[in-house]
Amino acid sequence: MFIPGPNPEICRDCPPGGFYSDSLPYVARECKRCPNGSYVAYHKKPGKSVLDCKTCPLGTETDFFAGYRACPCLKDHYRTHLLEGCHECGKNGLVCQGEYASLKPGYWWQWCNHSYKSRHQEFIENLIAAIPALDENSVKYPYPLPTPYMCQVPDSCEGGMDSPCADGYEGPVCAICSLDYYKQSHTCK
Repeated sequence: MFIPGPNPEICRDCPPGGFYSDSLPYVARECKRCPNGSYVAYHKKPGKSVLDCKTCPLGTETDFFAGYRACPCLKDHYRTHLLEGCHECGKNGLVCQGEYASLKPGYWWQWCNHSYKSRHQEFIENLIAAIPALDENSVKYPYPLPTPYMCQVPDSCEGGMDSPCADGYEGPVCAICSLDYYKQSHTCK
């Protein structure tokens, strides 16, 4: 099938997500779309029949076309795999931005190591791409997200992917006053 890509005249298998083909490439020029609310799972690619289009998983919006994923995430949900279900945000310090999770202000976390964080950033870049890479390493973030910790002084923790501390604070959970600051009633001044 001819699908969007850098060279549209090259014949390729239909990608997982909302696409399948029940025709030979010389008969049809494009992949067919799965019905709204259904998708072809990653391990079932390429879809060869509309019967390969299965109901989208938990946490996803089933009223829309799946595209290059397992249907869009519901509001306040995030994903760690393009072709699996979505997880609820808003609990335990997480906030959803699009289809990925970040840290709410007032919370702090620490990445296990730099490669986990880099891999997560690469996953997010692929997730928001118009036509994401669909190789096995690009479709998922395989590690757990860091554990969010509520900060004693909510304004000391700015949240986000890097969880920086506000001016005057540093250290784990942003609980230490920076140099030239002093603690007064739990806040650094």
